Amino acid sequence: MEGKGGKAMSNNLDTLVTSINKKYGDWTIRSAGEYPILRRISTGIFALDAGIGGGVPKGRICIFAGNESAGKTTVAKLTMAQFQNTCKGCLLPLNDCTCENKEPHKAVFIDMEGAFDAQWFKTLGGNVEDLLLIQPEFAEQAVDIAEALIRSSEVDILVVDSIAMLSPADEIEKSSEDLLVGTHARLMNRMMRSIQSGMNSLGMSTQRKPSVILINQIRSKIGVMFGDTTTYPGGLGQKFASSITVRFTARPSERIYKDTTKKEDLVAVQIRFHVEKNKTFTPHQNGMFTLYVNNSDHGEKGAVNNEDQVVAYATKYGVIEKSGAWLNYKGEKYQGKTHLVDALIDDVELLEELKMYTLEKVKGVVTGVEEDNDEE
Repeated sequence: MEGKGGKAMSNNLDTLVTSINKKYGDWTIRSAGEYPILRRISTGIFALDAGIGGGVPKGRICIFAGNESAGKTTVAKLTMAQFQNTCKGCLLPLNDCTCENKEPHKAVFIDMEGAFDAQWFKTLGGNVEDLLLIQPEFAEQAVDIAEALIRSSEVDILVVDSIAMLSPADEIEKSSEDLLVGTHARLMNRMMRSIQSGMNSLGMSTQRKPSVILINQIRSKIGVMFGDTTTYPGGLGQKFASSITVRFTARPSERIYKDTTKKEDLVAVQIRFHVEKNKTFTPHQNGMFTLYVNNSDHGEKGAVNNEDQVVAYATKYGVIEKSGAWLNYKGEKYQGKTHLVDALIDDVELLEELKMYTLEKVKGVVTGVEEDNDEE
């Protein structure tokens, strides 16, 4: 009886699932085993990719927050540039793509701060002609535009700069003497719901869902003297809605100058990051990278020291064997880190290969996944 009853229940459930999928569309209900693998696009910064699990995931909300001049917008622009230079179908760089119809990812930048620098975006490797730039008058416009673009399924990455500058219409239309408590936070909560609802409307296929990067600033909590005394404008809803939250910090003492004694002619800034939240990978990862803001002997303007990062992570996770001052990779020995970094700069294929192996090792070690051993 139990077997018959269970079979009848299964048949009833199958019929119900078929009916629901017919009414609301395919992929409304599917087995979890059919859920597609999370697709990721590199940020262009190896240390950050390693810290968040291999890159920015498609179909997820990410928050980049930090103090002023911490590199939040630059990292977002670097990520947009990586999206633009990657094929939408195979996720390979457009130069290496063998698809018949190469289709780059489409990027949108909602510039609430009115500070978009087209020349800097070009320097970072972005394509200004293919970037959609929007400067809404007030926050409600930004929310409606963002939701419409997401539901169109024609956008692959959407960046909002920034949440702190999203001004509700009430703040603009009413007198500055009026006290508007919680207006901004309520609107941001609505924005999170609108974004997620728009993504859910596209079904379970992550290929159609865009990556959303929300840039935010930092404020001091009033009357708080212990623990974390800072918070993000826009309420707590954004933290719950995001899959990844990264906090950036740039210390003035860690800036790199051409003349270190006089601290003149700024060459690069060292940016630290902490992954406060990550639903797609092991959270609470820390890292640091160097961003060159002017041309120098060490790097060009807009470049990142990825070669140094790859060597550091590869050595840490055992991809490169270290013996004293010597570094060994696949039988090839290099005396000192500088020689290996120079070799990676000259050999792009070697750099990409080492990147791939190191990221696989990082993800396997950090998540505790055991690797297959062919020798066993």
